Amino acid sequence: MVQPNEGNHITSDSPQNKLIYITYMAKDLDETKNWYINKLGFVVIEDNTYDQFRWLVVGPAKDKDTAIAIVPAITEKQLQRVGSQSFLMSISDINSFYEQTQNNGVVYHGKPQANIGGSDAQFKDLYGNSWNVREHDKGFK
Repeated sequence: MVQPNEGNHITSDSPQNKLIYITYMAKDLDETKNWYINKLGFVVIEDNTYDQFRWLVVGPAKDKDTAIAIVPAITEKQLQRVGSQSFLMSISDINSFYEQTQNNGVVYHGKPQANIGGSDAQFKDLYGNSWNVREHDKGFK
């Protein structure tokens, strides 16, 4: 069993220590950008280009801590990774989110279902990445 080194751990309550981007690869950045904006209602946080390399950062809102950085898949190995990610997004009102995004064309595997500690609904994005949206019961995390 591996024991943590008590003297070298990173404190989770430090404001500098937080996960800000989750990166995944896409075949077409403009198509991906439009899907996340028009289907999920996400906003573009960044749309950057450095020399010939372009990347996007999108998220539910500009003031959220964690966002998705989307980079182009160029090599064959990178293209094989497209659609292999899984995401879990916590939302405050699953039924509202479900109705809104379904009306925008998001195809769910079924209606939101009550589970231990909350309700869930699942869909896949335009490249097949799996998403689970979850509304937690009050007091459950």
